[in-house]
Amino acid sequence: EEVFDAFRGDTSSQALLHGHSYTAHAVGCAAAVHALEAFTSDTNSNFDSGTMRMSEFWSLDFVNDISHLPLVQGVVSLGTVLAVELDPQYVPTKSRTYSDFSSRSASRASKPLISVIVHELLQSGMFVRPLGNVLYMMCTPVTPAQDRQLWQQCLYDALRKVQ
Repeated sequence: EEVFDAFRGDTSSQALLHGHSYTAHAVGCAAAVHALEAFTSDTNSNFDSGTMRMSEFWSLDFVNDISHLPLVQGVVSLGTVLAVELDPQYVPTKSRTYSDFSSRSASRASKPLISVIVHELLQSGMFVRPLGNVLYMMCTPVTPAQDRQLWQQCLYDALRKVQ
């Protein structure tokens, strides 16, 4: 009752907007049921039916390794999300410029480091979400371990290449 009363009022600023939009939405409910079944299925190699838990999605060794790279300021691995914060003050130690990473004639030296890394990952067929100086990678709860290992290696290689 106390929670309900917190949203009772005459103005929209007091309302819990959109909550009703998703309540018992047939397609949303069907998708949720399917997702829960897929996550806990015997065919999901990431799910341990004995412990009723999902496995770690990102290798702790990998997280530790990239967290020690000089261009990385921090790494967070939480569930299916991996966030890599780049040091905004980092200057590459190698003598080459960012234009060496692209076959295009336009220089990339003026581009932010994160743009160069995103470009490198795109060349490997990987899509990451850059936001400020943070790269976000995400898998699904049913992504096979070998796919995640490949993604981790591609990210590690790209980070090493630009440092």
